[in-house]
Amino acid sequence: MNFRRAGRRPPAIVDLTALIDVVFLLLLFFVVTASFDATRSLGVELPEAKKGTTRQAQADVQVLTMLEDASLILDGEPVALEDLAHRLQVDTTVRLEADEDTHHGEIVRLLDALQPLNLKALRIAVKEDKR
Repeated sequence: MNFRRAGRRPPAIVDLTALIDVVFLLLLFFVVTASFDATRSLGVELPEAKKGTTRQAQADVQVLTMLEDASLILDGEPVALEDLAHRLQVDTTVRLEADEDTHHGEIVRLLDALQPLNLKALRIAVKEDKR
């Protein structure tokens, strides 16, 4: 018994439209849900502290970052020490993120410049000591 048909079969066609739709939906989901934090890309190594309090991120906090070479970045934009008084908002809270390799004298100079600005609060960011 020969059950073969006479003639050729048409090639099987796989419809990839649904698969492509799912891939694009997954891509869109990951792009929308990803958190993009510009300050984390600066590569600042915070010093460690044994004691401290953990605070949630607040919208009214301005982030002032001091890099290892003592250059300043305010909310993701470079700023000079002399222009800091004009760029900080009135009655605001400032979170200082200084690299652990920054010279202490530079941090003291920054704190001296911030003192007459009557800030609402100055918080110094550190990472938790793992010991």
